[in-house]
Amino acid sequence: MLTLVPAGEEWMSFRQSMLEEPATMAYNAPYFPPDGTIPFPESKWAGWLERWTGQEPERFCGYVLDGGTPVGEVCWYGMGSDMGVVIRADHRGKGYGKLLTLYFSHDLLKNGLYPHYGYAINPESEAVAKKC
Repeated sequence: MLTLVPAGEEWMSFRQSMLEEPATMAYNAPYFPPDGTIPFPESKWAGWLERWTGQEPERFCGYVLDGGTPVGEVCWYGMGSDMGVVIRADHRGKGYGKLLTLYFSHDLLKNGLYPHYGYAINPESEAVAKKC
């Protein structure tokens, strides 16, 4: 069963491991050469949490758990106009990304917000968008 938990200090080490894992962040390499990873030292955690928590509906970030195991991160900002789903490399191919993108797209549309998909980064988003 999938569960979404809001970002909090207890999830920052998971976020750090995801952002610093080359296999997970390879899609990001054009923006953060050479391997797409983004340093996220503990010194940045408090500022990041201040910006991303308690800011709904302007912005939101949370962590996706499957049976208690964290598998990825979901964020949106700009009142839902931009959203991102990052699934850890070792959990990809299980349908999490498509399911979460579809769920949040429907939720945003239901609330009068219009999601934007990063087709250049994730070509599968276009197929998901057509289902909405």
